[in-house]
Order: sequence, then C-alpha cells, then structure tokens
Amino acid sequence: MKFEKNLIDDCATHFLALGQKQTTVFSLKSHLVLFWRFCRTKKVVRIEEITTQNIYEYLELLRKTPTQKTSRYYGKNKFLSEKTVQSKIISIKKFFKFLNFRHDIGLSYLKIEIPKVHLPQMEYLTKEELSQLFTHIEKNEKNEENRLRNLLFCKLAFISGMRLSELLSIKVKDILGEGREISIMGKGDKIRPIYITKEIKNLAAEYVKFRGERNIVSLRSGHTRKMQGDGSLLFIRHDDYGFGRGLSKSTIVGIMQKYSDQLNFGKRITCHMFRHSYATQLLNNGANIRVVQEMLGHSSIITTQRYTHITNNQLKEAHAKVFGEL
Repeated sequence: MKFEKNLIDDCATHFLALGQKQTTVFSLKSHLVLFWRFCRTKKVVRIEEITTQNIYEYLELLRKTPTQKTSRYYGKNKFLSEKTVQSKIISIKKFFKFLNFRHDIGLSYLKIEIPKVHLPQMEYLTKEELSQLFTHIEKNEKNEENRLRNLLFCKLAFISGMRLSELLSIKVKDILGEGREISIMGKGDKIRPIYITKEIKNLAAEYVKFRGERNIVSLRSGHTRKMQGDGSLLFIRHDDYGFGRGLSKSTIVGIMQKYSDQLNFGKRITCHMFRHSYATQLLNNGANIRVVQEMLGHSSIITTQRYTHITNNQLKEAHAKVFGEL
C-alpha cells in the first residue's frame, strides 16, 4: 500500500470516531504529514517499506531540529524539547497501530519504542516576581486595551492554574456570570471547578466594558474596526483586521517573551509558569496534594508530585526548628 496523505486522513477519522479530541487529532495529522515528507526524502513510498531504522533516523532528525520561535521553549532549548519529540513518535506509533488493526499491514506498532523524557526542574514565579510583573504591566503597557487584557490574563492564569488552551477558550459569560465558581473541561475531557476572585471579576468587567465602548476606533492605529464574530471569548485580538477573534497561543508566547526581556528575572516567563506558581502557592500554604491534583486536573498524582520538590526549603525550615540548623 502506498504511503499517501489520504491514509493519514483515514487515520485521523478513525481516532475521531474513537472519541479523541479534535485538537489531539489535528496534532496527530500534523506529525504524520511531517513523517510522510521525511519518508519521501528517503524514497520510501510504500507502508511495507518503512522500517524501525527509518523511524530511528527520523527520531535523530527531530532531536537536531531547532526550536521554533513560537514555542514556549524558544530561548530555553536550542532544539526541540524531549516532550515534543516524544509526542511526534507517539503519533507514528498510533498510526502504525491503526494500520496493523485496520489494514493488517506495516511494521508492528509494538516494535516502535517511545523515547523517554527527562523531566526538568519546575520553574515558577515567586510572590515578589508576580507582583513585579503585574505592576510592570500596569505601568508600562501604554495601550489601555492591551494593558487591561494582559493584566487580566496573567492574574487569571495565576489564581486559576488553568492551562493555556483552557484560558483561551474562556467566555465572557463564564467570568461575569453569577457566583465565583465556573466549570471547565480540561485534558481527557475532565471537568473541574475554577474559582474566581472578586478582583478578577472586576478587572474582567472593566476590560469587557472598555473594549465594548471603544470597539469602533482602534487605539493603536486610529482606524475604524469591526468586531469579528460574536465577541463571546474573554481574550481577543485588538488589531484592526482580527478584532474580536480569539488570541492564538503564539500571540501569548510573544507577549510573555516581551515581559521576560523587559523584566529580566533570569528565567523565561511562560503561561505554564503561572500554573506552576499556582500549585506551589497551594502546597506552600498547606493544601493536601490530592486537593492540588484535582484543582490542576491531573489524572495521576505522580504528575502533581513533580511540584512537591519546590517546597523542600519549607521541609528544611521545619527540620531546623526541631533539630537545629544543619
């Protein structure tokens, strides 16, 4: 059987039918198209011709691929992260599992080894650094619309611990509705509660009111602009041609990179760092790790335990109080 793009489409349709999320299947297709291109360069045009050696060579190529500027690892990793490389090989393994069971052809998916990931030390923002970041946005973001939006984004990311994709899907009605609790659907279609502070609700109300009153003329260019879509998303673009559309992940990466360069904390600020800070604050203030697991939406407590090493200083302090300084 020829290795053609329609086979990749069939695979994607198969996993959609099994109930996998569209975003997951989109990534699967993207990964497989890259692998298909690699096979073309190797003159491998049939599924039966693909060997474990081809996959190993592709793995080595991925490990030498420079990190893209839109990645949250740009400036931190010279090459693709181990996690990114792993996800691409997992996609190939899923593809061959589909081929094995649906068409009874191709390399056995069981022979494809998934590269291990060495988990890096968690980086987070301290209370002082968070305070500096919020103050910096308030004082230095000249565009009022951007100031309100970016400050709201950073503060909400910290007090909720939401993932980037979850933050970008939040609706205005979610935040400005009655009560201080909303439900979101995270990874694995897990629903969990998110708690909103009064400060967040007030800031969101101010931002939504401001962009509603000033949505005709752009503050940046002075040009007339028209709301694209229904404006239901909380975090939207402010440019003339995309006003009202949802922010992209790459835009958020760029905003965080700008603040990293301006503040120079000695570490790159990422959206996920707010999530790390959220978990750290909960644990530092005595929250049970099982509670933190639920609030982060982790399916396994092993993932949550990655955050516990951050609080080792507290363990030292507790030991010193009882037994004296080390």
